[in-house]
Amino acid sequence: MTNQEIMCRAIAEAAGVQVQSVRTLIKELRPLLPPNHKLDQDRPRAEAKRLLAGFRTNPEPILVWLRKGYLDAIAKGLPPLPLTVSQTP
Repeated sequence: MTNQEIMCRAIAEAAGVQVQSVRTLIKELRPLLPPNHKLDQDRPRAEAKRLLAGFRTNPEPILVWLRKGYLDAIAKGLPPLPLTVSQTP
């Protein structure tokens, strides 16, 4: 499983939204990422399961990270993404 898929699943579960909505968001954000990002890096299945289990145990830091990112984007004047996020997990 790639880092991107792990991140999408963790964010979706923490925020209570559909995984596909997070995938769409990441697709929109990819052009803004530095060229050395590691979203495409594969993780062994056991490691991916361990990471997701840890995120499920403690989702609060993910929500804090999302809120901080949102506030940082507003402060930088970035335009909103053309995305509607469904609240159905």
